[in-house]
Amino acid sequence: MNEPETSLQGAPDGHGDPWPAYFVSYEQVSAHLLTDLQGIVNAAQDERSIQKWCEQNPVGLLSFLGGVGRGWVFGRPKLGAEFVPDFMLCSLDSGGYHWHLIELENPRYSALTQQAAQNAKLTHAVQQILDWRIWLRRNVQYAQSELGYRDLDAEFESSVVIGRRKEMSRTEKSRYRELSRDRITVMTYDRFIERVASGIRRINLKA
Repeated sequence: MNEPETSLQGAPDGHGDPWPAYFVSYEQVSAHLLTDLQGIVNAAQDERSIQKWCEQNPVGLLSFLGGVGRGWVFGRPKLGAEFVPDFMLCSLDSGGYHWHLIELENPRYSALTQQAAQNAKLTHAVQQILDWRIWLRRNVQYAQSELGYRDLDAEFESSVVIGRRKEMSRTEKSRYRELSRDRITVMTYDRFIERVASGIRRINLKA
């Protein structure tokens, strides 16, 4: 995938699509998308194979946009020279462009320690998102005008995907729910898979 710094320049095409090379729709879903994702996650030793799968199958990431069936997916875009999110997603409605940034972490690391404290890996991922927001507050005009990310600002939604689901005590469940805050959603890869499955079901019902 080309770097957004070069590919986002220039005028929209004749259909008004500002980033045609990054456009994805649930109409592109393959019959094996869900089973392929499940197999990749189950076999993964770290997040790199999942990152690669998502880059090759960006339609799977539309589930992060809720019920939106189409949008744009940017794999490893640059925010200036400093930061590289794993993915940036964008959707468009009558209110404008809406952004969701994603950080993938190791599926073999839990978000919580055995003492139900926040794992250091998750702390690092959350700090990365906060750093992106700080950068955007300082460089919002550059991001929107020079990089071409329309309406992107520090108020973006975000997700950290880390670990797998397991049996949790009541204390762990309560603590896990508190991990998602300030427009940062923390989820397991199992929840990610469930979101993809839900999106595919919606498409099948419409077919």
